[in-house]
Amino acid sequence: RLVLATLDAYTAIHASGVLHGDVHPGNVLADEQGRVTLIDFGIADIADAGRAPAPRTGGGEQLDPAAARALRRVHPVPQLDVAAEVYSLAALSYRILTGVPYLDLDLERDDALLAIARSLPRPFSDVGRSPWPAVEAVLARGLAKPPADRQATVADLRDDLARVAGPLTPRRSRGPRQG
Repeated sequence: RLVLATLDAYTAIHASGVLHGDVHPGNVLADEQGRVTLIDFGIADIADAGRAPAPRTGGGEQLDPAAARALRRVHPVPQLDVAAEVYSLAALSYRILTGVPYLDLDLERDDALLAIARSLPRPFSDVGRSPWPAVEAVLARGLAKPPADRQATVADLRDDLARVAGPLTPRRSRGPRQG
């Protein structure tokens, strides 16, 4: 439920033309009822705001492969887009469901960036969790290295997870929570 609520929150900001740009567990707050609030929009990219593209974060397990490749080559990191945010949110969803990153990134920086750019996510069973093949397949698609192989939107990632996760999934909200 927390994963779906988190993806609902990101779906809502994307619908408003905002890309968060700094997806990680510390920027997602959940209350006792499972309601999610997103914080730290300091590097968010806001459509039609008349600003230059926001800077990208410099690392971490939610970094997408294009950014990891650029950082390895000491090139400018590509502009944030929906595909990068889908990747980051698939990585965050994996962490919420398993308690660990989708890759073993306890490596030197260059090796960690290479792993992000090339390695497949670890099966749940490899990190001490029960296998959940349908969910793992959805997350693997969100973590696909080529952006075109990922879900097109965060809403698509959310809906794919809800479809395969079983009867405990709440309905997706249709917009920002009122009052």
